[in-house]
Amino acid sequence: VPKWRMPRPNSVSGGRADAYVGDLIVASFLIERLNLANLAPHAEAGLPTSALRFAVRKDWPELATLLDRAIDTIGDGDRRRIRDRWLPSLAPIDWTELAKTYWPLPAAVLILLAYMLVSNRRLRHQVVEREKAEREARRRRKEMKAIMDHAPALIYQKDLSGRYLFVNQRWQEAFGIGADAATGKSDSDLFPRASVEAIAAADREVLETCRTRVSEEQLPQTDGMHTVINVIFPLLEESGRPYALCGFSTDITERKRAEEKFRLIFDNALDAFVLFDQGGMLDCNDAMLKLFDIPDRGQVIGRCLDDPKLSPETQPNGVRSSEMRQRVLEELVRTGGPVAIDWLHRIWGGGTPFH
Repeated sequence: VPKWRMPRPNSVSGGRADAYVGDLIVASFLIERLNLANLAPHAEAGLPTSALRFAVRKDWPELATLLDRAIDTIGDGDRRRIRDRWLPSLAPIDWTELAKTYWPLPAAVLILLAYMLVSNRRLRHQVVEREKAEREARRRRKEMKAIMDHAPALIYQKDLSGRYLFVNQRWQEAFGIGADAATGKSDSDLFPRASVEAIAAADREVLETCRTRVSEEQLPQTDGMHTVINVIFPLLEESGRPYALCGFSTDITERKRAEEKFRLIFDNALDAFVLFDQGGMLDCNDAMLKLFDIPDRGQVIGRCLDDPKLSPETQPNGVRSSEMRQRVLEELVRTGGPVAIDWLHRIWGGGTPFH
């Protein structure tokens, strides 16, 4: 293995080395002796070994003491003159040339620092904006949760596997199941098997068709069976593929009970009752069918009171039945209360008129 060798001044002059660090006197002697015109010493290394000394033979130690005494008697001025006489003058550093040669380095550092400052400022702005957006998102989520928790309907959200992602306060109260207990669970974990099969079928239909499903259903709750209008719809990605589904169940139990009571009174009343709007009859009770001798309720649904099978063309006051009917409807809309009229009817199919 070749040993490493200290480069010589002629190696630097020939381009085989970048620099030479050595004794100033020796270096100056070699530069002059080898005629290395393209080299010049620029500075002392500052190392302890660079100090100038006299050497004596080992068997003449007294000579070293005498030399030291002699050197001590030399003043600073004489020392400078001796040094200038025997040591070469150091070439001054051309700072202008160095600046011309190496200006890209500080320029690159300044550009890098400027880029870092701009990037840091932009990053701080992005962080501030992101934190602001996150705060706004949290506020909106909190508002939306408060709205859904105070809604009268049962609101829930499921993933594609049927696991609950969210249930509102009304849902929790209806089934006696807390949000923590419901989140992440499926219907099979929470409800009887008979109910689960119907719920799963409805969910599959919504996810497969990507359409809203509206149905009237019976839901067993903590206080008994309830009738609800159940609305299930898919939540879609931008591509149109569902990623979850959401449901609203509106309790109509009291309304259904009221309708049943009304229907019971309506159907069993001894007087004739008719429900109608501007488009015609909506419903009638059995007493009305008997009074007009109508064989089937379906034959009068959609007909108006001024229909020739139910009324003559002209009423007793000389007003046409169609015009009289329009006046009655307008009066009902204007007053919002009952309107008493003298109306001439006839038996079904153009029979005998009667009041």
